[in-house]
Amino acid sequence: ENTNSMISSASGDVNSKLTLNNLIIDGKSVRGNSAGGAVSILYFEVALDHVDFVNVYASNGGALYIDDHFNSNSAQSRANSRLTVTDCYFSNCNSTLQSGSRIGGGAIHFYGDQLTMTDCTFVNCNGGDQAGAVFHRVEGNYNSWTTISGCTFANCSAKAAGGLELDSKTITVSDCTFEHCVATERNGGGFNAYMTNSANPGTGTNCTITLTNCSFNDCQANNNQYGGGFRSTANYTTLKGCTFTNCQAKTGGGFAISSSNALKGEVYGCTFERCSSANAGGGIHAVPVELIIGDYIVSTMAGYGISVIPVAKPEDEYKQAAFDNIYDFVLCETKISSDNNLEFIIGTEGKLNFYGYSNEGTDTLLARVAAAENTDVRNALLGDLQRDFYNNMPHIPLYFSTSKVFYNTNLLNEISVGTLNGVYSNINTWSLK
Repeated sequence: ENTNSMISSASGDVNSKLTLNNLIIDGKSVRGNSAGGAVSILYFEVALDHVDFVNVYASNGGALYIDDHFNSNSAQSRANSRLTVTDCYFSNCNSTLQSGSRIGGGAIHFYGDQLTMTDCTFVNCNGGDQAGAVFHRVEGNYNSWTTISGCTFANCSAKAAGGLELDSKTITVSDCTFEHCVATERNGGGFNAYMTNSANPGTGTNCTITLTNCSFNDCQANNNQYGGGFRSTANYTTLKGCTFTNCQAKTGGGFAISSSNALKGEVYGCTFERCSSANAGGGIHAVPVELIIGDYIVSTMAGYGISVIPVAKPEDEYKQAAFDNIYDFVLCETKISSDNNLEFIIGTEGKLNFYGYSNEGTDTLLARVAAAENTDVRNALLGDLQRDFYNNMPHIPLYFSTSKVFYNTNLLNEISVGTLNGVYSNINTWSLK
Protein backbone atom coordinates (compact mmCIF):
# COMPACT_ATOMS: atom_id res chain seq x y z
CA GLU A 1 0.00 0.00 0.00
CA ASN A 2 1.36 3.39 -1.01
CA THR A 3 0.66 6.00 1.66
CA ASN A 4 1.76 9.03 -0.37
CA SER A 5 1.11 10.58 -3.79
CA MET A 6 3.66 10.03 -6.54
CA ILE A 7 3.94 13.82 -7.01
CA SER A 8 3.14 16.05 -4.06
CA SER A 9 3.59 19.75 -3.26
CA ALA A 10 2.16 22.33 -0.87
CA SER A 11 4.00 25.42 -2.07
CA GLY A 12 3.12 28.68 -0.38
CA ASP A 13 4.02 30.63 -3.52
CA VAL A 14 0.75 31.48 -5.24
CA ASN A 15 2.62 32.20 -8.49
CA SER A 16 3.85 28.61 -8.74
CA LYS A 17 2.77 26.39 -11.63
CA LEU A 18 3.12 22.68 -12.24
CA THR A 19 3.11 21.44 -15.86
CA LEU A 20 3.12 17.76 -16.86
CA ASN A 21 3.49 16.75 -20.52
CA ASN A 22 3.62 13.44 -22.42
CA LEU A 23 3.62 11.05 -19.47
CA ILE A 24 2.11 7.67 -18.62
CA ILE A 25 1.47 7.17 -14.91
CA ASP A 26 0.51 3.59 -14.02
CA GLY A 27 -0.31 2.97 -10.38
CA LYS A 28 -0.44 -0.78 -11.08
CA SER A 29 -3.46 -1.02 -8.82
CA VAL A 30 -1.48 0.00 -5.73
CA ARG A 31 -3.98 1.50 -3.30
CA GLY A 32 -2.93 4.75 -1.65
CA ASN A 33 -4.54 6.08 1.51
CA SER A 34 -3.73 9.74 0.88
CA ALA A 35 -5.46 12.27 -1.38
CA GLY A 36 -4.33 12.22 -5.02
CA GLY A 37 -2.95 8.81 -5.94
CA ALA A 38 -0.68 10.26 -8.64
CA VAL A 39 -0.60 14.03 -8.00
CA SER A 40 -1.48 15.99 -4.86
CA ILE A 41 -1.13 19.78 -5.03
CA LEU A 42 -2.13 22.62 -2.73
CA TYR A 43 -2.54 26.26 -3.70
CA PHE A 44 -1.22 26.78 -7.22
CA GLU A 45 -1.84 26.39 -10.95
CA VAL A 46 -1.62 23.00 -12.70
CA ALA A 47 -1.57 22.16 -16.43
CA LEU A 48 -1.67 18.63 -17.87
CA ASP A 49 -1.14 17.84 -21.55
CA HIS A 50 -1.08 14.31 -23.02
CA VAL A 51 -0.83 12.54 -19.67
CA ASP A 52 -2.29 9.06 -19.10
CA PHE A 53 -3.34 7.91 -15.63
CA VAL A 54 -3.99 4.18 -15.28
CA ASN A 55 -4.90 1.99 -12.29
CA VAL A 56 -4.58 4.74 -9.68
CA TYR A 57 -6.32 4.65 -6.29
CA ALA A 58 -6.49 7.25 -3.52
CA SER A 59 -8.70 8.19 -0.60
CA ASN A 60 -9.87 11.36 -2.42
CA GLY A 61 -9.16 12.25 -6.06
CA GLY A 62 -7.99 8.94 -7.50
CA ALA A 63 -5.44 10.35 -9.95
CA LEU A 64 -5.26 14.09 -9.24
CA TYR A 65 -6.04 16.11 -6.10
CA ILE A 66 -5.81 19.93 -6.12
CA ASP A 67 -7.17 21.96 -3.22
CA ASP A 68 -6.99 25.74 -2.94
CA HIS A 69 -9.48 25.78 -0.07
CA PHE A 70 -6.79 26.34 2.52
CA ASN A 71 -5.80 29.64 0.89
CA SER A 72 -9.39 30.75 0.33
CA ASN A 73 -8.91 34.13 2.01
CA SER A 74 -6.23 35.15 -0.47
CA ALA A 75 -7.52 36.99 -3.54
CA GLN A 76 -4.14 36.44 -5.21
CA SER A 77 -4.37 32.73 -4.53
CA ARG A 78 -7.80 32.57 -6.09
CA ALA A 79 -6.62 34.41 -9.20
CA ASN A 80 -4.13 31.57 -9.79
CA SER A 81 -6.40 28.69 -8.81
CA ARG A 82 -6.57 27.07 -12.24
CA LEU A 83 -6.51 23.57 -13.63
CA THR A 84 -6.08 22.92 -17.36
CA VAL A 85 -6.34 19.35 -18.68
CA THR A 86 -5.80 18.64 -22.39
CA ASP A 87 -5.76 15.34 -24.31
CA CYS A 88 -5.44 13.23 -21.18
CA TYR A 89 -6.63 9.68 -20.56
CA PHE A 90 -7.90 8.30 -17.25
CA SER A 91 -8.62 4.58 -16.85
CA ASN A 92 -9.52 2.65 -13.73
CA CYS A 93 -9.00 5.61 -11.40
CA ASN A 94 -10.72 5.39 -8.03
CA SER A 95 -11.50 7.49 -4.97
CA THR A 96 -12.18 5.24 -2.02
CA LEU A 97 -13.82 7.50 0.59
CA GLN A 98 -17.52 6.70 0.88
CA SER A 99 -18.75 9.65 2.95
CA GLY A 100 -17.77 13.05 4.30
CA SER A 101 -17.62 16.68 3.15
CA ARG A 102 -15.59 17.93 0.17
CA ILE A 103 -14.74 14.50 -1.14
CA GLY A 104 -15.09 12.84 -4.53
CA GLY A 105 -13.63 12.48 -7.99
CA GLY A 106 -12.57 9.03 -9.13
CA ALA A 107 -10.03 10.65 -11.47
CA ILE A 108 -9.87 14.36 -10.55
CA HIS A 109 -10.69 16.29 -7.37
CA PHE A 110 -10.32 20.05 -7.93
CA TYR A 111 -11.35 22.46 -5.20
CA GLY A 112 -10.58 25.76 -6.92
CA ASP A 113 -11.87 28.44 -9.24
CA GLN A 114 -11.19 27.78 -12.92
CA LEU A 115 -11.27 24.41 -14.68
CA THR A 116 -10.67 23.93 -18.42
CA MET A 117 -10.76 20.39 -19.81
CA THR A 118 -10.48 19.51 -23.49
CA ASP A 119 -10.49 16.21 -25.44
CA CYS A 120 -10.08 13.93 -22.43
CA THR A 121 -11.32 10.38 -21.85
CA PHE A 122 -12.46 8.81 -18.58
CA VAL A 123 -13.11 5.06 -18.52
CA ASN A 124 -14.08 2.78 -15.62
CA CYS A 125 -13.56 5.41 -12.92
CA ASN A 126 -15.28 5.32 -9.54
CA GLY A 127 -15.63 8.29 -7.23
CA GLY A 128 -16.79 6.61 -4.03
CA ASP A 129 -19.23 9.10 -2.48
CA GLN A 130 -19.53 11.44 -5.50
CA ALA A 131 -18.22 12.23 -9.00
CA GLY A 132 -17.18 9.03 -10.72
CA ALA A 133 -14.71 10.92 -12.93
CA VAL A 134 -14.36 14.64 -12.08
CA PHE A 135 -15.26 16.67 -8.99
CA HIS A 136 -14.99 20.49 -9.23
CA ARG A 137 -16.21 22.77 -6.49
CA VAL A 138 -15.44 26.28 -5.25
CA GLU A 139 -15.35 27.81 -1.78
CA GLY A 140 -17.47 30.76 -2.97
CA ASN A 141 -18.67 32.00 -6.35
CA TYR A 142 -15.88 34.54 -6.93
CA ASN A 143 -14.79 34.49 -10.60
CA SER A 144 -15.32 30.76 -10.97
CA TRP A 145 -16.02 28.90 -14.17
CA THR A 146 -15.83 25.45 -15.71
CA THR A 147 -15.34 24.76 -19.42
CA ILE A 148 -15.36 21.16 -20.67
CA SER A 149 -15.37 20.19 -24.36
CA GLY A 150 -14.85 17.08 -26.47
CA CYS A 151 -14.61 14.70 -23.50
CA THR A 152 -15.90 11.15 -23.06
CA PHE A 153 -17.09 9.57 -19.82
CA ALA A 154 -17.71 5.83 -20.04
CA ASN A 155 -18.67 3.30 -17.36
CA CYS A 156 -18.04 5.72 -14.51
CA SER A 157 -19.92 5.60 -11.22
CA ALA A 158 -20.31 7.04 -7.71
CA LYS A 159 -23.04 7.34 -5.11
CA ALA A 160 -23.86 10.75 -6.65
CA ALA A 161 -22.85 12.05 -10.12
CA GLY A 162 -21.73 9.03 -12.09
CA GLY A 163 -19.50 11.09 -14.39
CA LEU A 164 -19.24 14.75 -13.38
CA GLU A 165 -20.00 16.74 -10.24
CA LEU A 166 -19.56 20.45 -11.03
CA ASP A 167 -20.12 23.60 -9.01
CA SER A 168 -19.00 27.01 -10.22
CA LYS A 169 -20.64 30.27 -11.20
CA THR A 170 -20.57 29.55 -14.94
CA ILE A 171 -20.46 26.04 -16.45
CA THR A 172 -20.12 25.33 -20.17
CA VAL A 173 -20.06 21.73 -21.41
CA SER A 174 -19.99 20.97 -25.14
CA ASP A 175 -19.53 18.00 -27.48
CA CYS A 176 -19.19 15.52 -24.62
CA THR A 177 -20.41 11.93 -24.38
CA PHE A 178 -21.65 10.14 -21.26
CA GLU A 179 -22.11 6.39 -21.64
CA HIS A 180 -23.18 3.84 -19.02
CA CYS A 181 -22.57 6.24 -16.14
CA VAL A 182 -24.45 5.57 -12.90
CA ALA A 183 -25.25 7.45 -9.70
CA THR A 184 -25.90 4.49 -7.45
CA GLU A 185 -27.65 6.33 -4.59
CA ARG A 186 -28.28 10.00 -5.40
CA ASN A 187 -28.66 12.45 -8.31
CA GLY A 188 -27.15 12.82 -11.77
CA GLY A 189 -26.37 9.52 -13.49
CA GLY A 190 -24.08 11.12 -16.06
CA PHE A 191 -23.64 14.62 -14.71
CA ASN A 192 -24.74 16.49 -11.60
CA ALA A 193 -24.47 20.30 -11.62
CA TYR A 194 -24.87 20.96 -7.92
CA MET A 195 -24.47 24.74 -8.06
CA THR A 196 -23.83 26.51 -4.79
CA ASN A 197 -23.90 29.95 -3.29
CA SER A 198 -20.86 30.24 -1.03
CA ALA A 199 -21.54 28.03 1.98
CA ASN A 200 -25.07 27.06 0.91
CA PRO A 201 -24.75 24.04 -1.41
CA GLY A 202 -27.39 23.64 -4.08
CA THR A 203 -28.83 27.17 -3.98
CA GLY A 204 -27.28 28.19 -7.30
CA THR A 205 -27.66 31.97 -6.94
CA ASN A 206 -26.74 33.71 -10.24
CA CYS A 207 -25.27 30.46 -11.56
CA THR A 208 -25.62 29.42 -15.20
CA ILE A 209 -25.00 26.19 -17.05
CA THR A 210 -25.05 25.54 -20.80
CA LEU A 211 -24.86 22.10 -22.44
CA THR A 212 -24.35 21.98 -26.20
CA ASN A 213 -24.26 18.90 -28.46
CA CYS A 214 -23.79 16.45 -25.61
CA SER A 215 -25.05 12.87 -25.62
CA PHE A 216 -26.19 10.76 -22.67
CA ASN A 217 -26.53 7.05 -23.37
CA ASP A 218 -27.68 4.38 -20.90
CA CYS A 219 -27.11 6.57 -17.85
CA GLN A 220 -29.00 6.06 -14.57
CA ALA A 221 -29.73 7.72 -11.24
CA ASN A 222 -30.67 4.85 -8.97
CA ASN A 223 -32.36 4.73 -5.57
CA ASN A 224 -35.28 6.97 -6.56
CA GLN A 225 -33.30 10.09 -7.44
CA TYR A 226 -33.24 12.91 -10.04
CA GLY A 227 -31.69 13.10 -13.51
CA GLY A 228 -30.76 9.83 -15.18
CA GLY A 229 -28.58 11.68 -17.67
CA PHE A 230 -28.19 15.13 -16.14
CA ARG A 231 -29.42 17.11 -13.14
CA SER A 232 -29.06 20.85 -12.50
CA THR A 233 -29.75 23.16 -9.55
CA ALA A 234 -28.59 26.33 -11.36
CA ASN A 235 -30.66 29.49 -11.71
CA TYR A 236 -30.35 29.31 -15.50
CA THR A 237 -30.01 26.04 -17.41
CA THR A 238 -29.76 25.83 -21.21
CA LEU A 239 -29.55 22.69 -23.37
CA LYS A 240 -28.89 22.88 -27.12
CA GLY A 241 -28.73 19.93 -29.51
CA CYS A 242 -28.33 17.28 -26.80
CA THR A 243 -29.50 13.67 -27.04
CA PHE A 244 -30.69 11.38 -24.25
CA THR A 245 -31.07 7.66 -24.98
CA ASN A 246 -32.11 4.88 -22.58
CA CYS A 247 -31.61 7.05 -19.50
CA GLN A 248 -33.48 6.29 -16.27
CA ALA A 249 -34.30 7.88 -12.90
CA LYS A 250 -37.20 8.11 -10.50
CA THR A 251 -37.72 11.72 -11.65
CA GLY A 252 -36.41 13.16 -14.91
CA GLY A 253 -35.19 10.11 -16.83
CA GLY A 254 -33.34 12.28 -19.36
CA PHE A 255 -32.63 15.32 -17.23
CA ALA A 256 -34.02 17.12 -14.21
CA ILE A 257 -33.89 20.71 -13.02
CA SER A 258 -34.60 20.50 -9.31
CA SER A 259 -34.07 23.53 -7.13
CA SER A 260 -36.32 26.12 -5.51
CA ASN A 261 -33.95 28.77 -6.93
CA ALA A 262 -34.19 27.58 -10.55
CA LEU A 263 -35.57 30.49 -12.59
CA LYS A 264 -35.35 29.48 -16.23
CA GLY A 265 -34.67 26.42 -18.34
CA GLU A 266 -34.26 26.57 -22.10
CA VAL A 267 -34.24 23.50 -24.34
CA TYR A 268 -33.48 23.76 -28.07
CA GLY A 269 -33.27 20.91 -30.59
CA CYS A 270 -32.82 18.12 -28.03
CA THR A 271 -34.03 14.55 -28.51
CA PHE A 272 -35.15 11.94 -25.99
CA GLU A 273 -35.41 8.28 -26.93
CA ARG A 274 -36.51 5.46 -24.64
CA CYS A 275 -35.91 7.49 -21.48
CA SER A 276 -38.04 6.62 -18.48
CA SER A 277 -38.92 7.61 -14.93
CA ALA A 278 -40.88 5.93 -12.17
CA ASN A 279 -42.37 9.18 -10.93
CA ALA A 280 -42.43 12.12 -13.36
CA GLY A 281 -40.70 13.35 -16.50
CA GLY A 282 -39.55 10.39 -18.56
CA GLY A 283 -37.57 12.82 -20.72
CA ILE A 284 -37.63 16.11 -18.80
CA HIS A 285 -38.51 17.10 -15.26
CA ALA A 286 -38.28 20.85 -14.66
CA VAL A 287 -39.87 22.29 -11.54
CA PRO A 288 -40.35 25.16 -10.88
CA VAL A 289 -38.69 26.56 -14.01
CA GLU A 290 -40.40 27.52 -17.27
CA LEU A 291 -39.19 25.46 -20.22
CA ILE A 292 -39.18 27.75 -23.18
CA ILE A 293 -41.18 25.67 -25.65
CA GLY A 294 -43.13 28.88 -26.16
CA ASP A 295 -40.09 30.43 -27.84
CA TYR A 296 -40.66 28.14 -30.81
CA ILE A 297 -44.20 29.46 -31.14
CA VAL A 298 -42.95 33.04 -30.86
CA SER A 299 -40.48 32.54 -33.72
CA THR A 300 -43.09 30.78 -35.89
CA MET A 301 -45.64 33.58 -35.40
CA ALA A 302 -42.97 36.18 -36.12
CA GLY A 303 -42.47 34.55 -39.52
CA TYR A 304 -46.08 35.49 -40.30
CA GLY A 305 -45.72 39.03 -38.99
CA ILE A 306 -47.50 38.27 -35.73
CA SER A 307 -45.77 39.58 -32.61
CA VAL A 308 -46.14 37.36 -29.54
CA ILE A 309 -44.79 38.20 -26.08
CA PRO A 310 -44.53 35.19 -23.72
CA VAL A 311 -45.63 35.88 -20.14
CA ALA A 312 -44.26 33.63 -17.39
CA LYS A 313 -46.22 33.43 -14.14
CA PRO A 314 -46.16 31.26 -11.00
CA GLU A 315 -48.24 28.13 -11.57
CA ASP A 316 -51.24 29.26 -9.50
CA GLU A 317 -51.36 32.67 -11.22
CA TYR A 318 -50.98 31.03 -14.62
CA LYS A 319 -53.93 28.72 -14.01
CA GLN A 320 -56.08 31.57 -12.72
CA ALA A 321 -55.23 33.73 -15.76
CA ALA A 322 -56.27 30.84 -18.01
CA PHE A 323 -59.61 30.42 -16.24
CA ASP A 324 -60.17 34.18 -16.31
CA ASN A 325 -59.41 34.24 -20.07
CA ILE A 326 -56.56 36.72 -19.59
CA TYR A 327 -54.49 35.61 -22.55
CA ASP A 328 -54.30 35.77 -26.33
CA PHE A 329 -52.61 32.39 -26.80
CA VAL A 330 -52.14 29.66 -24.19
CA LEU A 331 -50.24 26.37 -24.42
CA CYS A 332 -51.40 23.76 -21.93
CA GLU A 333 -50.54 20.14 -21.25
CA THR A 334 -52.17 17.58 -18.97
CA LYS A 335 -52.05 13.85 -18.36
CA ILE A 336 -54.85 11.62 -19.61
CA SER A 337 -55.87 8.72 -17.36
CA SER A 338 -55.66 5.14 -18.59
CA ASP A 339 -59.42 5.05 -19.21
CA ASN A 340 -59.08 7.98 -21.66
CA ASN A 341 -61.59 10.11 -19.77
CA LEU A 342 -61.49 13.54 -21.43
CA GLU A 343 -64.50 15.04 -19.65
CA PHE A 344 -62.38 17.20 -17.38
CA ILE A 345 -60.87 19.12 -20.31
CA ILE A 346 -63.56 19.16 -23.02
CA GLY A 347 -66.80 18.51 -21.12
CA THR A 348 -69.08 21.51 -20.46
CA GLU A 349 -68.52 21.16 -16.68
CA GLY A 350 -64.92 19.99 -16.97
CA LYS A 351 -62.69 21.41 -14.20
CA LEU A 352 -59.93 22.27 -16.71
CA ASN A 353 -62.28 23.50 -19.43
CA PHE A 354 -61.12 27.06 -18.85
CA TYR A 355 -61.79 28.07 -22.46
CA GLY A 356 -65.52 27.50 -21.91
CA TYR A 357 -66.10 24.98 -24.69
CA SER A 358 -69.63 23.57 -24.61
CA ASN A 359 -71.17 21.15 -27.10
CA GLU A 360 -74.14 18.92 -26.37
CA GLY A 361 -72.98 16.25 -28.82
CA THR A 362 -69.53 16.14 -27.20
CA ASP A 363 -71.03 15.81 -23.71
CA THR A 364 -73.21 12.91 -24.90
CA LEU A 365 -70.21 11.08 -26.37
CA LEU A 366 -68.19 11.64 -23.19
CA ALA A 367 -70.98 10.10 -21.13
CA ARG A 368 -71.21 7.09 -23.46
CA VAL A 369 -67.41 6.55 -23.29
CA ALA A 370 -67.52 6.65 -19.48
CA ALA A 371 -70.39 4.13 -19.38
CA ALA A 372 -68.92 1.68 -21.92
CA GLU A 373 -67.74 -1.57 -20.33
CA ASN A 374 -66.66 -3.33 -23.51
CA THR A 375 -63.20 -2.33 -24.75
CA ASP A 376 -64.12 -2.52 -28.44
CA VAL A 377 -67.20 -0.37 -27.86
CA ARG A 378 -65.19 2.19 -25.87
CA ASN A 379 -62.52 2.36 -28.60
CA ALA A 380 -65.17 2.93 -31.28
CA LEU A 381 -66.74 5.71 -29.20
CA LEU A 382 -63.32 7.30 -28.66
CA GLY A 383 -62.93 7.35 -32.44
CA ASP A 384 -66.27 9.17 -32.71
CA LEU A 385 -65.15 11.56 -29.98
CA GLN A 386 -61.90 12.26 -31.77
CA ARG A 387 -63.74 13.14 -34.96
CA ASP A 388 -66.14 15.29 -32.97
CA PHE A 389 -63.56 17.57 -31.38
CA TYR A 390 -61.40 17.40 -34.52
CA ASN A 391 -64.22 19.08 -36.42
CA ASN A 392 -65.74 21.32 -33.77
CA MET A 393 -63.08 22.52 -31.33
CA PRO A 394 -62.35 26.26 -31.57
CA HIS A 395 -58.68 25.64 -30.65
CA ILE A 396 -55.96 23.17 -31.68
CA PRO A 397 -55.96 20.07 -29.46
CA LEU A 398 -52.79 17.98 -29.21
CA TYR A 399 -53.93 14.69 -27.71
CA PHE A 400 -51.59 11.75 -27.86
CA SER A 401 -51.37 8.20 -26.58
CA THR A 402 -48.10 6.28 -27.00
CA SER A 403 -46.85 7.29 -30.47
CA LYS A 404 -50.16 8.60 -31.88
CA VAL A 405 -50.95 12.28 -32.29
CA PHE A 406 -54.35 13.71 -33.26
CA TYR A 407 -54.31 17.28 -34.46
CA ASN A 408 -56.40 19.85 -36.27
CA THR A 409 -55.99 20.37 -40.02
CA ASN A 410 -55.32 24.05 -39.38
CA LEU A 411 -51.86 22.98 -38.22
CA LEU A 412 -49.39 22.76 -41.10
CA ASN A 413 -46.45 20.32 -41.33
CA GLU A 414 -46.82 16.71 -40.31
CA ILE A 415 -46.11 15.94 -36.66
CA SER A 416 -43.82 12.93 -36.60
CA VAL A 417 -43.43 11.41 -33.15
CA GLY A 418 -41.09 8.50 -32.46
CA THR A 419 -41.80 8.31 -28.74
CA LEU A 420 -44.19 9.76 -26.20
CA ASN A 421 -41.48 12.11 -24.91
CA GLY A 422 -40.68 13.43 -28.39
CA VAL A 423 -44.10 14.91 -29.06
CA TYR A 424 -42.71 18.45 -29.32
CA SER A 425 -39.46 17.46 -31.06
CA ASN A 426 -40.22 19.36 -34.29
CA ILE A 427 -42.45 22.08 -32.85
CA ASN A 428 -40.17 24.69 -34.44
CA THR A 429 -41.56 23.62 -37.87
CA TRP A 430 -45.24 23.96 -36.95
CA SER A 431 -47.30 26.84 -38.25
CA LEU A 432 -50.93 27.88 -38.67
CA LYS A 433 -52.94 28.30 -41.85
